Amino acid sequence: MNLNDRTAQAIEDTVSWFPHLEDDVSHAIIGLCGEAGEAAGEYKKWYRSGAQVLDTDTRTAIGYEIVDVFVYAFCLAGQLGIDLEDLYDRKRKYNEKRFGSNGRGRSDSPGRGAKEATSTG
Repeated sequence: MNLNDRTAQAIEDTVSWFPHLEDDVSHAIIGLCGEAGEAAGEYKKWYRSGAQVLDTDTRTAIGYEIVDVFVYAFCLAGQLGIDLEDLYDRKRKYNEKRFGSNGRGRSDSPGRGAKEATSTG
């Protein structure tokens, strides 16, 4: 299954399970952010525990929250008519140009402070 298939599946599930939310973009965006926060919350609990190794239960809990993020993202893409396959490929090519293929970014790119200092907005 590709990203667009997953998008269609997420929309079908939403229509089936929550028909009143089929076109509710606000619900999808807020849900996406909420689930990302829940993933962070699971990690925070582990981090605060002082454990040195991420245990299986925590890893699974974070994984489920990440899947929820994907579900909301797929729904949002479907609601907005976004072709995730195409945009993922385009964004990846853009990032490869921007950051380089060696994983360290371009050596000529300005640091964050330089960008902020020249920003007008």
